[in-house]
Order: sequence, then structure tokens, then C-alpha cells
Amino acid sequence: MSLIDHNDSRREMNDPAEGHFNITADGSPLPYVTSGIYVGGSGNLVCTAKDGSVATYYTVPSGATIAIRAIAVDASSTATHLTGQY
Repeated sequence: MSLIDHNDSRREMNDPAEGHFNITADGSPLPYVTSGIYVGGSGNLVCTAKDGSVATYYTVPSGATIAIRAIAVDASSTATHLTGQY
């Protein structure tokens, strides 16, 4: 499956999401490039961004949304109940 990017130049990062999907933190490619990731259970979030860089967001509280154009979420993430927004 090829990666779908709905976040074109007509949209801003703070625009409402057009869709969402559940994320399994296993390092596999996400079905869509996200505009944000909602964290349902607190912990660390390790993401690969669209440009290929990897970052760890430490101690993300439950209920937070991280604004990132992510293409994968690593298995070392301890945050749970993740929802991708696009």
C-alpha cells in the first residue's frame, strides 16, 4: 500500500482533520501521512516524520494531540491508544 498524503498546500496544520485511523506502534508505514496524533494513554511517542527524521516526544499526557506529519510510529513508544488524524 502506498502512503497517502491528504495534507496538501491548501491546508494548514490547525485545520480540522478530514479523517482518522487507529495507530499500532510497530514501526510499519502508516496508511496516511498524519496532520496530528492523538494520545489516549500517556507515555513517550517515537515518530518518523515525513522528511524521515525521528523524534521522541517525552511524557506526552493522555488527551494530547501532537501536531506532526508522521509516516510511522516506532514500537519503542510507550504512549497508547493512538489515533492518527489527516
